Amino acid sequence: MDRRITTIFLDGKPVDAVGSARIREGSTLALSAAMPGLAGAIFRRGGAMAPLRANIVREDGEKSEAPERDGVITVKLFNLLAPELAPGFLRRGVLLPAAEAEAFLRRRPPAFWDGCREILLDGKRVEAALLKGGCWATPGDSVDLSVALREA
Repeated sequence: MDRRITTIFLDGKPVDAVGSARIREGSTLALSAAMPGLAGAIFRRGGAMAPLRANIVREDGEKSEAPERDGVITVKLFNLLAPELAPGFLRRGVLLPAAEAEAFLRRRPPAFWDGCREILLDGKRVEAALLKGGCWATPGDSVDLSVALREA
């Protein structure tokens, strides 16, 4: 994580001290590999220019004594991290608005479908043909999508 995930935003604020930032129900966590230019230099965790953003850094202080529990957050993956981390997220399962899941699957290239070993929608195995064509999502619903890819 220290080498690949160089920029972290939690609820729109940069995070330097990963161990002290608390993720809460409904939070948005954005992860990025190194970004180019001045923005990359300023927002890089622990970078030399980090003091320029000291007044907007997300720090929650000491570890919370609140019990850990399951919850729902939004995770955003940027640049090089998306192709590296997305397969792992899909394998474990992601909760998405059904319309977004349908649009995502509709845009997958043939190589994606050829590489699918198993697809679960709300915990039930489904055939790729059902998902490829679209028009299966109920507006307003959310779905739990899990995709296991064949080993390369």
